[in-house]
Amino acid sequence: MKILQLSAVATVLLLAACAPQEITTEDTKDNVPVVETAKVSKSDLVNTTELSGIAMPSKQVPILTANPLNVEKVHVKVGDTVQQGDLLVSLDASEATKQLNEARQAAADIDKAVKEAEAKAIPDQSQELQQAQKELEASMNKSESLLEEAQSGDVSSSDLVQSGLEVSLKQAKLAQKSLSQISLTPDMLPQLKQQKQQANQAVAQAEQIVASTRLTAPISGTIADVSAVENGIAAPNTPLMTVIDQSNVDATFQVNSYQVSQLKAGNPIKLTFDGVTQEFTSTISTVSPTADPETGLFTVKAPIENAKNQVKGGMKATGEVTIDSLSDALVIPSSAISYDEEQAYVYIVNGKKAVKTPITLGFTNDDQYQVVDGLKANDIVVTDGKDQIQDGNEVKQRASEEQDENS
Repeated sequence: MKILQLSAVATVLLLAACAPQEITTEDTKDNVPVVETAKVSKSDLVNTTELSGIAMPSKQVPILTANPLNVEKVHVKVGDTVQQGDLLVSLDASEATKQLNEARQAAADIDKAVKEAEAKAIPDQSQELQQAQKELEASMNKSESLLEEAQSGDVSSSDLVQSGLEVSLKQAKLAQKSLSQISLTPDMLPQLKQQKQQANQAVAQAEQIVASTRLTAPISGTIADVSAVENGIAAPNTPLMTVIDQSNVDATFQVNSYQVSQLKAGNPIKLTFDGVTQEFTSTISTVSPTADPETGLFTVKAPIENAKNQVKGGMKATGEVTIDSLSDALVIPSSAISYDEEQAYVYIVNGKKAVKTPITLGFTNDDQYQVVDGLKANDIVVTDGKDQIQDGNEVKQRASEEQDENS
């Protein structure tokens, strides 16, 4: 019987121990929200934006010819280093040289006539004079026709230059024939001098055409590409090759309307290039005032010195541009800020209570905000747990943050 009584008592005690405890007022006193906080401090704020583009040689010059001539010799290949004035391409100069010799001979004859102080009678050559006159008229008619076609875009500038040279040569020849029909007298010198000037112009034009058959490097640099083919035709105004100078490189970016509104010449920029470990510092040199009509984008350039030739044209460029900066600003994390309609506010931990405090914000770099009014250095603001508290609530900071505050 005693055994049964003891068993019943043990069962009662066990049930009492397992029953849930009643939550009392004394227990809830310590049930306060735990929040994360940050200390208001002074710092430098920098606002940046990232751009993507490519590296471009600061100097790249196409090699062109105005005359459709045969290519006799290509003296360089892609990758060759050249100095300014080095011969790159030789074009057929035979016809141009022939015209130059004729122009020089005509100029020499007229110059001789100017210097003659006495008349010289020679046999009648009226037929030759008439023929020279006809050739001049034909050349002038051809030039007038080409000029009309050029205005409509049907004739190239090289054809006009060639026709103009022909007219000049015919004028010189006609003057040469005319001299053989007359006796020179002092009162004819003004006319002779005018003819001499025209003949000299014809010589100068012919010399330019001969010189244009030797295409030389306009700058020192590297041959980037070659399209000229020996024994082929050099098409007018089509690049035969390109010379680039990569001692200076432009990081070139195409930016949209929103980005260009933030940028200006002089903005600091940090540059990196794919495949190059070195980071470069520069400033924006060019911000295009108008957008490309085809892409709607604006061109932005930043130059760098490339003395070691590490950066190659076409490499991908990444730029970090400093838009604005502010020194020694009173700052808080953006996570501390809440809004009551349009008014920004934070919770300051004052003692053990959270105090709702309106603030005025200024400059931002997305992660941090400048506080213009409402806070002072070393104030403690709630950054996480704001949704659990209201103005005047007791709060508890995480242990590590309490230690930081007391230190």
